[in-house]
Amino acid sequence: MKIGVSDYSFRHEFASKKMNYTEDFPACAAKMGLKGLELVDSSIEHNLPDIDVANVKKFQQDLKSKYGLEILAITGIAVGILWGFGEVWNPFSLDQIKGYIDLHTGVAMDWLDICGELKIPNMRFDAGGFQASHKVPIYQAIDLNIEIYKRILTPLCNRAKELGVKVGVENHGYFTSDIKVLTKLLKEVPGLCVTCDTGNWPFESRLKDIKTIAKNVNFFHAKSHVFDEKGNEKNIDYKAIIDIMKAAGFDGWYSIEWEGPATISDEEGVSKTYNILKKLA
Repeated sequence: MKIGVSDYSFRHEFASKKMNYTEDFPACAAKMGLKGLELVDSSIEHNLPDIDVANVKKFQQDLKSKYGLEILAITGIAVGILWGFGEVWNPFSLDQIKGYIDLHTGVAMDWLDICGELKIPNMRFDAGGFQASHKVPIYQAIDLNIEIYKRILTPLCNRAKELGVKVGVENHGYFTSDIKVLTKLLKEVPGLCVTCDTGNWPFESRLKDIKTIAKNVNFFHAKSHVFDEKGNEKNIDYKAIIDIMKAAGFDGWYSIEWEGPATISDEEGVSKTYNILKKLA
């Protein structure tokens, strides 16, 4: 099992200036025994001189030489933010949002090329909500939105295959939290993966949903919120999840995403989550 951590897990430490991004963050991760970092695009933009290949490559080299860490994924690329239906007196057409589709495809493709050149194995994007209006009734909205994602993601996944990068959509809420919609999207976009967030599934269907998409996972968000007296995550059965993924032949990354209360420090939350995963490896 390969275990890393998302920079999002240390957001409180970054906000309070107790931890800087380029030195304290990787040093903390390495000290815990973690092997990889998941980097959010906005964090890279705010903490590196530029987000071109040269600057990301230098940071990647520093992570490897100083701390023995890999970049396991670039994440946070949004391709589903809200778009408009146009003037109320005109019928809606996909041609009206071609500029939107081209823009989001282009931004995602730029990040994909960086991942490909630097051999970063994963990229994750966030899907927005599906929209409906008096022009597009609810029973048509899901198919319409899937068609939009298909137009953005098909060229992206085709290019990703050439570069050896896996592109995943996270079950981040909105319409990707519905397993029926998510599996339909996977069928419409060959090569598309799921960045599986363990904490974002409905409680009652979590294990069933993970089993459904197990063969399509590029990497995991090992989410944690609260722990019991034995140090286990109270609401997420990691043993059952890891058993499912082992049976599916998964050998990718588990990226810790600590999202618990401020009463526990970021470092403690990440450390406890790492201990859970390490015991089950």
